[in-house]
Formats: sequence, C-alpha cells, structure tokens
Amino acid sequence: MRPARALYHLMRADYLERVRRHAFIVTLGLTVYFAYLAMPSNHSRYITLQIGNYRGLYNSAWVGCLVALMTASFLSLMGFYLVKNAIDRDRVTGVGQILASTPLSKWQYTLGKWASNMAVLATIVATMAVGAVGMQLLRGEDRVIDLLAIVAPLAIVAVPAVAMTAGLAVLFEALPALRGGIGNVVFFVTWGLAFAGPDMGSRFQYRGIGSAAGISTIVPSMMHAASSQFGVALDSMSFNLGFNFKSAGTYDLETFRWAGMRWSADLLWGRIAWTLIGMSLALAAAIPFDRFDPRRAGTAESGRLGPRRSRDAKGAARLRIADAADGVADAPGEDATAVSPSRAPASVAALAAARRGETLVSMLLAELRLSLHDMPRAWFLVAAGLALGCWFAPLSIARGWILPFAWIWPLLLWSALGGRESRHGTAALVFSAPRALARQLPALWLAGVVVTVAIGTGVGLRLVATGNMPAALAWSVGALFIPSLALAAGVWTGGGKLFEVLYMLLWYVGPINRTPFLDFIGTSDATLNAGATEGFAIATLVLLLCAALGRWRVTRG
Repeated sequence: MRPARALYHLMRADYLERVRRHAFIVTLGLTVYFAYLAMPSNHSRYITLQIGNYRGLYNSAWVGCLVALMTASFLSLMGFYLVKNAIDRDRVTGVGQILASTPLSKWQYTLGKWASNMAVLATIVATMAVGAVGMQLLRGEDRVIDLLAIVAPLAIVAVPAVAMTAGLAVLFEALPALRGGIGNVVFFVTWGLAFAGPDMGSRFQYRGIGSAAGISTIVPSMMHAASSQFGVALDSMSFNLGFNFKSAGTYDLETFRWAGMRWSADLLWGRIAWTLIGMSLALAAAIPFDRFDPRRAGTAESGRLGPRRSRDAKGAARLRIADAADGVADAPGEDATAVSPSRAPASVAALAAARRGETLVSMLLAELRLSLHDMPRAWFLVAAGLALGCWFAPLSIARGWILPFAWIWPLLLWSALGGRESRHGTAALVFSAPRALARQLPALWLAGVVVTVAIGTGVGLRLVATGNMPAALAWSVGALFIPSLALAAGVWTGGGKLFEVLYMLLWYVGPINRTPFLDFIGTSDATLNAGATEGFAIATLVLLLCAALGRWRVTRG
C-alpha cells in the first residue's frame, strides 16, 4: 500500500472511532456552550477580550477573531488531554500489536496519529465557527453575517495552534517518561510559555513567526484601531484575553467598529510554520516510539507498569481483599492476624484464611501503603518541605502561596483514586470482596483525605489557633473536596486524566489567580465572602454521592 493511502486509512479509522463515541457528542455540545461564554454581552461581570477600556462591536470581523483567539488559547490546552490517548488506546486494545506486524513504518504511524488528532480538533474548531455565527445573531449588535470574516481567523489562527497540540500529544505518548500523568502535568506547566511565550514582552508587535496561539497575529491590528479611533496612546493601552471577572459591578466598555484583519504574507507564512512544526513533532516522535515492542517499552499488560510493579499492584489488591473479607470462612473466636503485602493471598482459595476483626482502619492503612508505594524518595522530601513551610512560614505566605503548591504536589497520588483497579486489571478481584462498597470505597477516600490533611495541616491548625474560623472552615472544605473530586472522576472514568485536567485548571484559576468563587482553599480573607466555601461543601457531598453510585453500578453490574 502506498504511504499516502496508508496514512489516509490510518487517520480515517482512528478519527471515525473517536467521533462515534457519545463523549465526543458531549464535547461538541460543550464547544457550543464555550462559544456562548466567549462572547459576553456588555454590562456583564466578565469580559473575554478587552483593549484598554474598549472592545469591538460584535460584527463578523470581531466575532471571528475573538472566537479564533479564545479557541486557539483554550483548545491548545484542553485539546491535548482530549487527544492524548491515541497510541495508548492501540496499546491497551491490542490493535498496536497488529499494526506492528504490518509493513507500516513508525513515521507513518506517528504521522497518521497526528493527522487523526488534527481531524478531531479541527472538527471542534468548525463547531466553534457555527457557534460564532449563532452568537453574533444572538447578541444582535450587528446581524450582518460575513462567513469569510468568521471562518478565516479560525482557519489561520486556531488550526495551526491545534496542529502544535496534536504533534505534542503524539510526542508525549511516544516518550515513556511523559506518557502518563507526569506528562499531563508537564504540558500544563509549560503550556503558557510554549504557546504564548514568543508574544510576551513584545507589546504584541508581530515578530518572526509570532506564537503558536497567534495572539500577536491579530491583537496589534485591534490595538491600533482602538488607539486611532479614541485618540489614546498605543503604549498606554492594556490588553486582556481570557475570562476576567469583576468581584463587584460590571464591565461597561465602549465599543467601536473594527474592519477586520488584512492577512499579509508574513502573517500567513508564520501560521504555516507553526503547522509544520506540529507535523515535525509527530515525525520526531517516531524516533523514541517503541512500535509496541514490550521489550523496549519495559511494560506489562497495562503498558504502564513494569513486571515487578504489576505484581506488586496485584499483590496489594489481594491485600485489600483480605482486609475486607473479615470472617469469610473463619470460625468465631479465632485470633485476628495482620496480613502484610509480602504474605498477601496468592489465590482465591487462600482468601478463606482471612481472619475476623479487620476494620476500616486496616483497609485505610492498606490504601495508604498502596498509594505511597511507588512514590520516589524525592517526592517525600519535597512533600516534607512543603508541610514544614505550612507550619513555619508567616501565616499569610503559608496560606496564600505555600498551601496551594502543597495541595498540587500529590496530584498524581490523588489521580489514582478510584481508577487503579481498572488500570491494573484487578477490578474483578477487589469488587468481588465482601463489603467492597461499604468499606473499600470509604477507605480509598479517607486515604486521599489523610494525604491532603497531612501535607497542609500546619495552615489549618494555625488558622484555628488565631481564631480565624471562616478561613479554617474553608481549609477543611478544601481538604475534603480534593479527594472527593479525584475519587468521583476515577470511579466514573477508570483513569486519572479527567481529574488531573479539571483540578489543574481549577487550581490555576481559583487559588493561584485569586478568583473568589473558585478559590476552594480560601487563600485570603477577601475570597471568603464569595460563597466558595458553601459551594464547594455542596460539591463535595455531590461528588461523594456520584462516586458511591458509580462504584455501586460496577459492583452490581
């Protein structure tokens, strides 16, 4: 088969497999809702694109560029987590081993995965174009539709941005060190510099090829237009892109009519360059790609754990069964014996030897050992340093800065809650044990709570000691909310990606950027009056109920 034909069929099969899922339909629905949020009416409490004290009238030119910038910025981030499972899915389902036996080369495979990632993300971009047309009509500031003015910015700005994301997703999956949760965190941390970094400090003057997000491709034209129309010096004008909220009052911005972009050759070549860079990343991924060879991957059945770790995970699962099975076949009056990981039952028949008297505490200790088992020594050293900072740093600093970072450090530990059984293939063993729902699920949640409290307890106790009970209550709610979100996401998805993405976004927008109603930690007294504590307390209860229902569905199914 010719290379071009092989690439097409690989891309087509992968694309159709993804878009036929119900989850993708939900994604498209959320895309339309995002288009609605991206265009707030005047006198709203938030704004998404602001030039000084002005914004453009919602005509097709402004709407198309606004939606293109928002799509390029946010889809370049969220799209990574949406498509970063193409190679892993082939690995888990066994399709990869079949493809590895064909003449398909490594570069053809990785390039085909990039093309399928592009097709999925481009479908979302096209949906944004439809949503932009609808929102222009809904806002009604200018109902004359110019399709080219709406579609062109999305094609020129947003598509190259997602091309970079698609290439990075393939590259991260091909690199063993970045294949799992660590890669998700690394991408989130570096996303700002990687996609908007070239525009930083340039006063949004287009230089070189600009940035992957395309901010300097469009914004200078908007700033010059506002400066000329309102007679304001360009150097004194500010620029904001994203969801910027007011704690009180509304945004009352003056509007002006913007004629739109003039797409020069240097702008177009810059966007083409970013598309080619994204494709090059996918081609470069062929170098570390293991072609599904288990000897090179160093993986067991799951593609994530080595043989020793896989045995340890299954042994720990058997330990939890033994802890849950109090008195399965024991006679009354026998002494309770502790079961250590090294003495975990090796077969189902051996479970009959489980003793009476095992309690929720023993299950909790087993879950803690399992959660901390694979953490390297350096992780514990950093965790200890953050915990000490919560105790001994000035309270305002410990509360406002050290605690948020202390409560992002165990991210990969939390993300394993609720999904570890699915990833390691031990669900049938764990869920068939007595009281799997009544005992194992609470122990799993409590293990996450213990870790959260242990690393941040210094701030909580110091708030109580100083009499700041509202802040202490916010701290307590945050300590319960984090493992609840992780558990619910893990139970319903069988993995940690959803939690990692949601929590990192919430952590960044809320505690780090001090968005009052999303600050689930309560980093300052100013955020305590926004109702976040009550809201996250309710969310915690809802998440726990969702986790219980999800686990009940599995154990009864």
